Amino acid sequence: MKKIILSCVAMMAAFFCVSNVSAQGVKIHKAGGEVIDIPAAELDFIEAYDATEASNSFEGTWKMKKLITDQVSMSDAWGGMVTFGDAFPTFEAEDELTFKDGKIIPNLKSNLKNFFIGEATYEVVDEAYVIHPTAVTGAAVTVTELKVKGVNRNFDANSKSEDDEAYIGVRLVEDEDADEAGIYYLEVYLFDYKATSFAPEWSEFGMYSDEKPQAAYSDMPIYFSMTKNDAATAKRRASPISVSGWETLNGVIQSNVYSVVFIGASWSGPSNIAKATLDSYMEGLNNIGYAIVLLTGSDFSNDVANHYTIRDVPTTLIVDNSGSVKERTVGIPTSDFLNVISNYAWSAGAAGVSPEGE
Repeated sequence: MKKIILSCVAMMAAFFCVSNVSAQGVKIHKAGGEVIDIPAAELDFIEAYDATEASNSFEGTWKMKKLITDQVSMSDAWGGMVTFGDAFPTFEAEDELTFKDGKIIPNLKSNLKNFFIGEATYEVVDEAYVIHPTAVTGAAVTVTELKVKGVNRNFDANSKSEDDEAYIGVRLVEDEDADEAGIYYLEVYLFDYKATSFAPEWSEFGMYSDEKPQAAYSDMPIYFSMTKNDAATAKRRASPISVSGWETLNGVIQSNVYSVVFIGASWSGPSNIAKATLDSYMEGLNNIGYAIVLLTGSDFSNDVANHYTIRDVPTTLIVDNSGSVKERTVGIPTSDFLNVISNYAWSAGAAGVSPEGE
């Protein structure tokens, strides 16, 4: 006699689902269509449970990870031909979106609240919809297309569109920075809007379509990534990322509550020792960014060095997600400073707040 534990898993591709349990036995439908019959005589009992909550789904509460199409990237994509003012969405670490039971519930501080103006409803239209998001990546992306009702297609704080129905795309991406497999983040694509408060050139160039679902043509969608607002997805390895300038560094900073920024030079012996010390120490940490900036020669005109007024190498900073310096040390980091880094990493993972005394 066999004991069998069965699960009906609601994932994008379910493994199996119990469709019929009776005195005659059980049928198991496997992915691909295969059906397995197990007679009752071979079973002691059947335990079935619903693992929907553990599945990979875009439902849940998500917190802003990174605004991919920020003003700098969009301006670069358009070669400076388009003006993006203060009304354009900006990165705000506290922005949240909740997808639950066909509803989108926003909790937003950034200008994304000019699109998601309140609770909206959604329905899945196409689970394999292809878009060409922007020249920022240049690659086609397959998303789940949602029809959303209750948004402001004008994307304007002072003007609400009569048509409150728009299409957006979402997709789950496995997070390679997470400390375990199976952790995903969510990408959200806004490609159906007709902004009246930013990029007026798009209207002048005739870049909006009257046909949905993509009213905003290629190179215009606004998209961002979000992490699941729970303990599992908040745990992220401190992976070293080498950057050369402020724009690329800013992407690292925006993606983390706190980041360690190391500024050194390959010609500097103390820099090499300091970097090796940090590399080794950061391997054991989660929930904190780690960016490495190596200056060439003895030139401190690098835009990162200028921004943080670096006059000596090595210099190590701890910054928050706005780029503000919380801690700074010059020379090889001491054990006390390494402990300070650990405190910030712990704080980011525990509550996203500054350590006591800040």
